[in-house]
Amino acid sequence: DCTVCIFGGIMEYDKENGSKKIDSPSNFHLVITNSRVPHSTNSVVKKVNQFKEKNESVFSTLCKEESELIRKVIPSLEKNDFRSLGKIMTNNQEYLEQIGVSNAELRKIIEIANKTSYGSKITGAGLGGCIISLVDESKIDQTLKNLSSKNYECFFVKIDSKGLVTF
Repeated sequence: DCTVCIFGGIMEYDKENGSKKIDSPSNFHLVITNSRVPHSTNSVVKKVNQFKEKNESVFSTLCKEESELIRKVIPSLEKNDFRSLGKIMTNNQEYLEQIGVSNAELRKIIEIANKTSYGSKITGAGLGGCIISLVDESKIDQTLKNLSSKNYECFFVKIDSKGLVTF
């Protein structure tokens, strides 16, 4: 998170190779919606570990499927393929549902946002917090209106390619 803030843009991270900037046009339009549901990252991690212990083969399969999704992200980013990215976000959310880090409130937000977005998913640990939605520029206002009308706190953001700027 700090690396992205400092260098800006979109970055890939893995344990072995560290961070690498992805060459992608930064014209993604994102809507962030706050569920206002408090959550604890620690309790979410415990819940995921419990799921893993009880469902080892399912968890292993989900990890493999998630790895396949991750391989599809970079080509989609480089091509600015919003539909593909939205589908990847939707698939990722389905995996998050299966491991139990979603809830009714988050699902409600996703349902509303997906009426006018390419895809939406939990951002952060889960069980509360925020949803991120990839939205076509022409649908930003409608997406914000749909969510605001249901009393959700939401806002539009763009990816900053500059990162940290000093004066």
